[in-house]
Amino acid sequence: MEFRGAQGGFPAGTTVKAYPASNWNPSHRPPSGAPVGASTAEAVVAADGSYVLTGLAAATPYYVTAEVGGEYRYVQIRAQLPGGSAKRSEVEIINLGSDWSSGDLLGARTAVPPAAHKLDLRDGTAAAPVKIGTSVSISRTDATTRAEVNEKIGPAGTDGPDGATAFRVSIKGTAASQVQILAGEFNAWQTGESNGGEASADAGAIYGISKVTGTAVGRAIPLYLEANRETATSGGMQGIEIRLKNSSGESDAYVANGASKSMGLWLNAQSAGAADSAAAFQVGHGFGRQFDVGMGFNQLSIKTTTFRDDSEAVRSILITKPHSKAAIAVAGGAGGVFIGLEEKNFAGEQLLEVGYAESALDPGVVFGTGQGKSVSIMAIRNSTGNAKVFASNAVNGFLTGTAQGDTGINFTAGKIFHIGAQTKTSLLRVSETGVGFNGAAPVAKAGAIASPAAEVAPLKTAVDAIRVALTNVGITA
Repeated sequence: MEFRGAQGGFPAGTTVKAYPASNWNPSHRPPSGAPVGASTAEAVVAADGSYVLTGLAAATPYYVTAEVGGEYRYVQIRAQLPGGSAKRSEVEIINLGSDWSSGDLLGARTAVPPAAHKLDLRDGTAAAPVKIGTSVSISRTDATTRAEVNEKIGPAGTDGPDGATAFRVSIKGTAASQVQILAGEFNAWQTGESNGGEASADAGAIYGISKVTGTAVGRAIPLYLEANRETATSGGMQGIEIRLKNSSGESDAYVANGASKSMGLWLNAQSAGAADSAAAFQVGHGFGRQFDVGMGFNQLSIKTTTFRDDSEAVRSILITKPHSKAAIAVAGGAGGVFIGLEEKNFAGEQLLEVGYAESALDPGVVFGTGQGKSVSIMAIRNSTGNAKVFASNAVNGFLTGTAQGDTGINFTAGKIFHIGAQTKTSLLRVSETGVGFNGAAPVAKAGAIASPAAEVAPLKTAVDAIRVALTNVGITA
């Protein structure tokens, strides 16, 4: 059989030789230094880095090697089994050093990163970029049973990271470690100036798709992240950290109906048919513990609007369960609540303002119930008195003398209810025992005035009594 490939990044014109892996004792694999035993095949590397080795045994592992820069470079290959494409192979790249490829070295930093310790794979250059396909592909068809995982790995309930994983990377910092350690770093750098007339030519460092089909009982989870803070003396933890670095020199504004130029998180619901998804964000209680704050915004982190809803959903906010202190609480000094307005329309320090500039409001605010219940609302109070507007559903509800359906205002006993122009003398004063008009103090209801006799003198006495009563309540001077 023959092997066609370009594994190892050997320079053009180099003679490479294939040696059976069995030439080395298993304890000496992967090999290093000069090769051992006789070679099976050899070839000269073409200008594009490829080579063809013939006469190889099917499904037998070989090491391809050549001396480059005074060092023997090895790459393990395995010719494809009969019936497969001769261009495909299983490849293990081993001990290649750090200078074996002519490909461009890319990364997130402008400076060249340190040399790789074990594997450095570079695919393409700016002058000769690759076109299509993937640089590395890993595929696995799995049939691991729960019993096998519980028996060989354990404990019961263990999931994929150890039991059924196509690719695994781990790193551990020792007590001497002083820098951020990363199990994986992924960089995507796009300079393409056209999307070819189709989907966006984006730069995605990580792209994941998970799928459940048929009668699969598991959930599709393209990304699972778990942070574990094991000791109280440790620094802390984040499930995920997202940082937007706008180096354009231009601030971006929110776009109400589309993708803003810069977004920390972009969520979209999609379906092959007409099925909607359940929730964009959902916080669970699956392990018996709680978050101290569901969503927090640090001081000065948001510029114009912390929450904005352009969705046209049936409801913007729906609170359904009881809250021991408040369903919605606005702290003192945080500002007012404005309904029908984006900011306050009247001068002052009002906590609530209702307005609507486009048309008349009748009524502007409604409080109450559609049921047959007595209701009092709009309690205005301080530590020494209060007043409430009410709707009674019973005889003598809130005040003596009310009947079902009556409405009114009541206030603290022993205090006076006033009506008048702001800063001016009150025109109406009501106490629990009487009424006063035009600035007069409230007085109790005057006694009955007897019907006068026909003579003039008794009539004058009656009129005088009426005059006194009117004066007392402030209707006349």
